[in-house]
Amino acid sequence: PLYSSAASDVYKRQWKYSHDLTVELYRADSLVLSKDSRTSLTLSRPLSPVETADKGFPIQALLKVQPGEYSYVIRVRDNAWEEGRGVNETSGRLVVPERVTTQPFVSSVAIAADSAGTWRPAPGLELQLNAARIVYRNARPFVYFEAYGLTPGADYRGEVRVVSREVTRGADDVFDGVYQPFQLQYRGSVPTDPAEPVRKVLRLDLGQTRPGPYEVQVRVRDLATGQASEVRSARVKVREQT
Repeated sequence: PLYSSAASDVYKRQWKYSHDLTVELYRADSLVLSKDSRTSLTLSRPLSPVETADKGFPIQALLKVQPGEYSYVIRVRDNAWEEGRGVNETSGRLVVPERVTTQPFVSSVAIAADSAGTWRPAPGLELQLNAARIVYRNARPFVYFEAYGLTPGADYRGEVRVVSREVTRGADDVFDGVYQPFQLQYRGSVPTDPAEPVRKVLRLDLGQTRPGPYEVQVRVRDLATGQASEVRSARVKVREQT
């Protein structure tokens, strides 16, 4: 906690959170990109364990890379800790696909628990990404995706489904929920400019879900050609409001 003087005899307590983020991308064991960023918040009260567990601390870095396969290392440093004690590191594999223009293709699916965030994928659209993809059952989270390879100026049909990933083990382990609690079909128009993708933001009604793991599945169909994209999915965990 930090203390700052608000008046001669009155002190206002503030909590300052500061994190440094480093993202490194490797290709064939060679470093091809490194990006650093810092995120800081000053609050009038400390974040509760429930807030940090459900929403996390928003840290973002925008990267622009060529299509291909990469290995990544993400390193987060909590600046409130002593040197070396507040460092968390994770690594994995990233695939950036070639942009497909000869058939329908859906981008990665982003899930945001709320709007009014700092991620702006399109003009007039601001979302608060939830990296952990944890949402409450009574919430209506935002889903954003882009579609490519559709006939310019034509119509397309989109399908969005929420499917349970619950796995039962043994005769006594019974799942009595709904395996597909949400399904939506809609009709939309493709921009006339071939270079402009379809950008779509939707809200999910999770009222029929039970707490547990789910998958959001998205597919689009070109109504001019009849071609359909592959199903693109993103995992999400639904929790009961506490």
